[in-house]
Amino acid sequence: MGFLFLLLQGVVFFTLIAVALSLRLLDDGLSLNCTQEEVPCKAVFNNCLYRGWLIPSDFTPSEPDDLQVDVDVRRNMKGDLEPVIVAKWKAKDDGSISHLNGTELSVMKASTNQMLCVHFTFLQPFKTMRNLAGEKWSFFLDAVVVDPDRTYVVTVSNLPKPNLKHSSYNVHTNVDVPGCDHPSMISTTVCIERGETWQPNISVVRTRGLDVVDGLYVQFFPGENVERYNIFMKCNRDSSMKTLYHENQTLLNVTFDLENWSRSCFAEKPPTKPLLETPFPHGQRSVLIIYSKDHPLYTEMVLKLCAFLRAKCGTDVVLDLLDTAWLGTIGRMQWIEQKKRYIEQSSNKILILCSRGVQAKWGAICGEPRVLLREDVRSPVGDMLTLALQLITPDMQRPASYGKYLVAFFDDVSSERDVPSLFDIAVKYRLMKHFEELYFRILDVEKYEPGVERCIKDIGMDEYFNCPSGEALKTAIEAFQLHQIKNPNWFEKECVNSEDEVRGETDPLLKQPIAPIYEKTAIINNGPPILIQDVNIRSGTPSICTVTPQIHNNPEQSVMVVSPRVHSKPGEVLSSHPALAYPIEMPSVVPVNPLLYPCLQVESLPVETACPPVVFPVGEPSDLCLGNNRKNPTAPPPSMEDSFLLDQEMNMSAPVEMEESEMEGASEMRPSRGSDQGYSSRNSVDKEELKLQLDLSLLTKLQTQLLLNSPISSGFYNNSTES
Repeated sequence: MGFLFLLLQGVVFFTLIAVALSLRLLDDGLSLNCTQEEVPCKAVFNNCLYRGWLIPSDFTPSEPDDLQVDVDVRRNMKGDLEPVIVAKWKAKDDGSISHLNGTELSVMKASTNQMLCVHFTFLQPFKTMRNLAGEKWSFFLDAVVVDPDRTYVVTVSNLPKPNLKHSSYNVHTNVDVPGCDHPSMISTTVCIERGETWQPNISVVRTRGLDVVDGLYVQFFPGENVERYNIFMKCNRDSSMKTLYHENQTLLNVTFDLENWSRSCFAEKPPTKPLLETPFPHGQRSVLIIYSKDHPLYTEMVLKLCAFLRAKCGTDVVLDLLDTAWLGTIGRMQWIEQKKRYIEQSSNKILILCSRGVQAKWGAICGEPRVLLREDVRSPVGDMLTLALQLITPDMQRPASYGKYLVAFFDDVSSERDVPSLFDIAVKYRLMKHFEELYFRILDVEKYEPGVERCIKDIGMDEYFNCPSGEALKTAIEAFQLHQIKNPNWFEKECVNSEDEVRGETDPLLKQPIAPIYEKTAIINNGPPILIQDVNIRSGTPSICTVTPQIHNNPEQSVMVVSPRVHSKPGEVLSSHPALAYPIEMPSVVPVNPLLYPCLQVESLPVETACPPVVFPVGEPSDLCLGNNRKNPTAPPPSMEDSFLLDQEMNMSAPVEMEESEMEGASEMRPSRGSDQGYSSRNSVDKEELKLQLDLSLLTKLQTQLLLNSPISSGFYNNSTES
């Protein structure tokens, strides 16, 4: 039926004449087949009048087991899509299977009580309680054609049926067939013939003038498979109807005479209310979203809606999947109670997103079989919807709590039938068609006021996807809608009997190919770093530095005198070794034969009586020197650094003249030691003697090194002389 408001009060109605369908079989039952391997079978259908009821049986089988019923579409022999009931059931694996002669499936239309039965008659008895695969014997039927938007009762019985007054059973279930607005039904032949997909594109024009009769001109496009159209026009108590026929025309039109109609039906249209664009509020609002995890794609839709509310609308969203850390800390029931209490104490709202899972879980609360969804088992938070519905139910008994709850569903993937009866009195919003009205409810702002109509830019049905978050939401809705079209029984596939069925499955995300991960290990050298320095070779004339010892002609004296050095800073005492408290015996002088060692002679200097000279042997040390060293150990031998300091000391050991006043001042600045302050000058002399002894030791080592490296000690001189 199509309708259109004309001006203020006139209405035009269009009706399509459709034929009501009755229960029937696909292809009139010609495609029925129930034969299985090892079990020959014959299938017949009737109006459920079973003669065997009147004949008692000695033995009857047990009731059927595990009945599952769904609605799907099948193509008939002509290639047309038709909605059918898909039923599956099993036979119990007990001894009564030996008396199982057949099975019966009956379908009753709830609105008219019309019934249709299909009988499976087994041509030979069962030899085993289970089939060769070790499973229960199962049966299947998908040939009963049904009408859209209707409810049916499906019952299964084993033959022969239980005798009267014996133990009986009743294995049945109800099934709701989706309407023509459902994606899986929109392409069926019955919906096309009813005109459910008809887009008439009606246009209405009022004709009036001097030569033209005052009338109403109506024009529209005809639908497929429809031959007759009734067009009604009504105003107050006046009405008029005209009938048109298709007659292979691409455009139909009709004119109503308005000469005898009341003028009040065509009053001038009042001025349009001005649109007042409402900006997003600065104060942040919060929304608690209650939903069912029907499918991974549906959960993705909910997450994208949360992102759109946050990014585009500036609304804080409270969702279980976005607060798993705190939820796992305090528990599921405590988390819901805490969030619900926060909403009740503020002006925020609770949004219930209805879907097939919400309706099924509400039915389980009301006494129907429990529903366990695959996504609830996989989710780290589990089934939060059932707990939320149990807390919400008492609030629905108090009208003052109605304003806190918003009920909505995604129009493209759900319908109003998915809204539980608990929310029958609530306003139901279709997303994203009514998202603007829903958002006004979140803000507690009226969309319509006297003379003003408010609107919010870029969140309407035709605009919300112009932003990145809205585009992602639209993509998620289309993906789930496409999945529903390809899998009409998707919800039944998501229902499981136990959690063990899901734990053995592989997450679909893990099945997706993952790009390989490459690992690069750095090479770490455990040893010290190796530094390579190229040799810089100079192409110029090579230069050789030669150190030649000075040879004196006077062989009688071979004594070197080292004079003490007077520092410019009297208060500074330099020493590389600790002071020795015991006296040091000087090694004896060993005379050197100048004929044997003409190259090693030291210049002799006169010895002053004020400072006794210190002598040291030149050449090989004597046994006496070694013995004295054993008795009276001297300072430790100098290192290479000491040798370098020795050169500096020798270069800086020239005598320095100082005034007597300066010497006295230096002695005053030097810290005195000992109990007798009168012997302070003697203490300074001891320090100088120790310093001289240190210099002596260093020079001794240097002379020894020069001797060992000389041509005489190495044998080179003797070899040259002999030659």
